[in-house]
Amino acid sequence: MEGHVKRPMNAFMVWSCGERQKLAQQNPSMQNTEISKLLGCRWKSLTEGEKRPFFQEAQRLKTLHREKYPNYKYQPHRRAKVPQRSGALQTAVTSTKLYNLLQWDRNPHTITYRQDWTRAAHLSSKNQQSFYCQPVDIPTGNPLQQQQQQQQQHQFHHHQQQQQHQFHQQQQLKHQHQHQFYQQQQQQHQFHQQQQQQQQQQQQQQFHQQQQQQQFHQQQQQKQQQQQFHHQHQQQHKQQQHQFHHQQQQKQRQQHQFHQQ
Repeated sequence: MEGHVKRPMNAFMVWSCGERQKLAQQNPSMQNTEISKLLGCRWKSLTEGEKRPFFQEAQRLKTLHREKYPNYKYQPHRRAKVPQRSGALQTAVTSTKLYNLLQWDRNPHTITYRQDWTRAAHLSSKNQQSFYCQPVDIPTGNPLQQQQQQQQQHQFHHHQQQQQHQFHQQQQLKHQHQHQFYQQQQQQHQFHQQQQQQQQQQQQQQFHQQQQQQQFHQQQQQKQQQQQFHHQHQQQHKQQQHQFHHQQQQKQRQQHQFHQQ
């Protein structure tokens, strides 16, 4: 439609852009409604921290949209009424499906999720598929057709349950890997702490050994100095004795010579 201004994407739509392409590539046979429901399950299982970047991006897009279209007002697109073959039955089935979808509406971001469904419904109007609501099959009077429709619905729900089970298993594996990684990080941290403690102990031992060696060398030097001093003292004493003895001898000689004269 020319001149129509699209609403800015919310957090779920920002996140589902890339995820939808991945699921479509991994499961080429999966219908758009199946992908949409699986995306809804995955989005609901994300934590607040994992959703935060997408809410921030949606807020940024909303701000840009407000700046670009300051007079923008949302006008819901109303579809033309289609004649119904069994109005009461289709209304009951549709109400049941809407009730199941509204069970998702129990979280802090209620308005955002409702906007997701509304926006998705407008985007998928080209292929006549809603973003969350699966096609409504109205039973006819033919029992064989009713049985086939029930089998198709049963297969569809079974496939959805398998997809959800696989997703939960992947989430469990992811948490297990994260737990193992955290344990490895703790072990590495403990190992590094032990290494540091051992290095510190070795350094302390080396320092203590160096101190002991220095003390031993100092003691040896002091001992040598004492021995040298004692030896020098003995030498001096001997020299003094020798000189005294020599003087005594000279004195005796002189006295002897004097008596002879």
